[in-house]
Amino acid sequence: MYRPSFPWGALKYEECCCPNVAQTCGSFNGRGTGTCPDSGGFTVRYEHGACPMTELAFWECLYTAGHDAAALQRQDSGWLLHGTAVFRHDDGPACVNYAVEIDAGWQSRRGSVRGWLAGQRFDHVIERRDDGWYLDGHTHGLAHLVDLDFGFTPATNMQQLRRVALQPGQAADIPVVWFDLKQTSLIELPQHYACLDGEAYRYASPQGPYEAVLEIAPNGFASLYPELWRMAA
Repeated sequence: MYRPSFPWGALKYEECCCPNVAQTCGSFNGRGTGTCPDSGGFTVRYEHGACPMTELAFWECLYTAGHDAAALQRQDSGWLLHGTAVFRHDDGPACVNYAVEIDAGWQSRRGSVRGWLAGQRFDHVIERRDDGWYLDGHTHGLAHLVDLDFGFTPATNMQQLRRVALQPGQAADIPVVWFDLKQTSLIELPQHYACLDGEAYRYASPQGPYEAVLEIAPNGFASLYPELWRMAA
């Protein structure tokens, strides 16, 4: 679990880059932890005066009304990707808080998806163990897969591309553990990436099916997911 450290001494509200931690846990004397609602329930601990946000992204949805905001945070043993997607689903309004804990080699270790859809609350935990992947404590196999991908956000392509690190002219099949709203299981999603110039990747997936050229921003997040998401200024 993520445990970035607090400084010695009290941490005031205005000194914390995540106000929810300060609001929930107050000020801290010595080292301590706080659970931030915006991080999908992962335990976080901040350095005094230092913002833990490494990269940020904000998207507008192209296929329905909605937006998504994500943050990538450095942690002792890897990274924490978390964000919030708010959009109109076929069933009604949706608000989704998501998080993926990633190791130093950009492999996914754990994820959470919580929020509400059309007035119905949900709270899911996804874990990668030695014998495979688990959704809310139930095994789904897929032990050969190391990437967790969410169907409702463009954020989770980032760690896949960083892990594989394709150079221009290179291509790779990157199957992932895939989860979307209203699913009751984890499935394997085949994907194919071909790096065109370092800032663009030809992408193909049978889900949909979908094929397009993804544009990638300097921070590693997708800046354009044609017909689905576009990074906003």
